[in-house]
Amino acid sequence: MTLESLVGQKYGKLTVLIEGEVHIHVKSCTMVKKWICRCSCGNTIEVRQDSLRSGNTRSCGCLRRSLTIQRHHGKSDITGVYWSRKAKKWSSQISVKNKCHHLGFYVQYDNAVCARLMAEQCVGKKNSPAYKYIKKHIQGIK
Repeated sequence: MTLESLVGQKYGKLTVLIEGEVHIHVKSCTMVKKWICRCSCGNTIEVRQDSLRSGNTRSCGCLRRSLTIQRHHGKSDITGVYWSRKAKKWSSQISVKNKCHHLGFYVQYDNAVCARLMAEQCVGKKNSPAYKYIKKHIQGIK
């Protein structure tokens, strides 16, 4: 096992913060080093060194969620949030009094949902799917 430090290095959306524990892999009797990483979405996870270097782990799981939604033809579970093929970003919009208001394009799915949620709160739709999604996935919302 090398003593090389990965602290500060980026692997996909993950930035290595500190060295984690070393585990012994039972089947192969090898030592497996883990690192504590912060994802660009804000989550912190522990990742095996070989998974970081090989590219098998590139995020906390948020990238997979985003790509899964994109693979479903740009559809999301949130009304007014969809993948724009032309812009290659998530689009957020809301209709008020039969008029559609474009809220913007977002690289991150969660940001598009947040924009939709804020717009819904302005028009008083707190039982919407967007509000429930944010409440479930983002800490601090009551």
